[in-house]
Amino acid sequence: MEEPTERRSKMRYPIRLSVRYRGLGRMGGVVGVGQTLDLSSSGILVESPHQQKVGVGSRLEVSVEWPIMLDGTSPLQVVILGRVVRSEMFKFAASFESHQFRTMKRGPVSSIL
Repeated sequence: MEEPTERRSKMRYPIRLSVRYRGLGRMGGVVGVGQTLDLSSSGILVESPHQQKVGVGSRLEVSVEWPIMLDGTSPLQVVILGRVVRSEMFKFAASFESHQFRTMKRGPVSSIL
């Protein structure tokens, strides 16, 4: 039996990082927390304990707690604007439209999980 062909053009890295997400536009009422299951330079797979299914095609802002500190002292997050490309009850995948690193204004996301 043949193994399935990988269709993604970017390498995915299995990594667990804490995230917060919120819907943009029509999906403005969608908010939640979770963890990354994997990450690439063009997309993210998020697992969330919330039963609220995120709709395919929805735009989201996803804030990811970055594992490396700026100058060894300031916690960082990467804020991703993206569109949901796949959605299940407890996880969703989004492709990146843009991203930027920011310093975190409050404690780590993991403190609320």
